[in-house]
Amino acid sequence: MTEPLDDASTHWLPAGGYLLRLAGDAIIAADADGQPLPAVPAAATTHEVYEQLDARRAFLAHHAAACRDVVRGWFSVGAVVPVSVLTAVWPDDVWQDVLTDLVLTDGVVTGLLRHADPVALYLMGLDRESVRITRTDAAAVRIPHPITLTRLDDWRELAVELGIDQSVDQLWREITHKPAGAQAQSTALNAYRHARYERAGHLIGRARSAGFTATLSTVSTQVTEAGRRVTAELGVHAYLPDEDATLGELSFHTDHTPLNPADVGPIAWSEAIRMADYLWAGRTHKDN
Repeated sequence: MTEPLDDASTHWLPAGGYLLRLAGDAIIAADADGQPLPAVPAAATTHEVYEQLDARRAFLAHHAAACRDVVRGWFSVGAVVPVSVLTAVWPDDVWQDVLTDLVLTDGVVTGLLRHADPVALYLMGLDRESVRITRTDAAAVRIPHPITLTRLDDWRELAVELGIDQSVDQLWREITHKPAGAQAQSTALNAYRHARYERAGHLIGRARSAGFTATLSTVSTQVTEAGRRVTAELGVHAYLPDEDATLGELSFHTDHTPLNPADVGPIAWSEAIRMADYLWAGRTHKDN
């Protein structure tokens, strides 16, 4: 009879003359006297307990990835998230890891999420004082894009002082403010033209691995801003994956209707430049 796996991350479980437990995303081992071993012995890897721990490890990894995807989705579309949802998932350690230290706002109160209970969310403001957002039927928060934070440098400084490492790229996300004037905007949107990749397949792989949509003709990302879904699209000139590819102009549209750069909001502009900069950095020919 083996011990329940509910305690697998804090208690040693006997496994054929050895002791096993989860430590983060790794299975570690000790001898029968509790002395840690440098690696899990081969004999222990065939034991039922090891197989159960391995299955639990896979489940937790999948759960963590799913939680991060949900939160990234909230962030990318500027979703309004009921406070009751966050207080409900908070007892789950994985959800805590993903949500802790994100900057949240209800439009009045803004702060780093430090704790939650069934009553409220507890945030830390820039003055390091604790503030709370009480759970009610109407209470809701957003995960603001960093370009909308008026004191972003102060938030970043506070995060450094506290040693914060966010699970979702928020405070340290690269941002670019839209320049004033049609000429400056046009120059920015055309800055990536003629950058070359030796293989279009490399460009597509790089784009998709970063979460962008990529084909032989475009690389794009979508942003919801002010209730409007905006697509930022970087042109690509390529014919086959094994042949070269050249980047083109950066443009915007909504529901397949072209958008004038002057009508593009700060979040969509920043995310478009972030995408284009990432693809420019991976170009094969650095002389362009």
